[in-house]
Amino acid sequence: MSYSAADSVLDVQSDDELLTLTILQASIYDQHTRTLKAAFQDALRDNPTLPIAVSMAHVRYISSEGIGALLSLNRLAREQRRGLRLCDISQQVGEMLKLVRLVDDPSGSDRGLIATSATLSDARVQLRSAKSV
Repeated sequence: MSYSAADSVLDVQSDDELLTLTILQASIYDQHTRTLKAAFQDALRDNPTLPIAVSMAHVRYISSEGIGALLSLNRLAREQRRGLRLCDISQQVGEMLKLVRLVDDPSGSDRGLIATSATLSDARVQLRSAKSV
């Protein structure tokens, strides 16, 4: 299932244990963020209990507005007491997200707001582990 306005911005997949949100845009500019936020809200409403993995495999650039959309998703996930992990992050986008302290610095010197996993498979395992604790 994909949520979209004029063009697809988000692919939504779910199974018994995970809600997977794949951002389909290579560049998340300001004009995409309203659609992306609405798609995040719809996906969470339609899948109210599952932990969330956001695959950013297609994303090569994210604006400050796009970062705001991720912060909104993080807030919703926390309000609903759901695990959230970003995964498949390119090096360039990862550096930007570390700079604004949205994600952890791998050196361990700074804790970010949103947990990350290298791959979607890793996110699935880590979210499953967190749920069973």
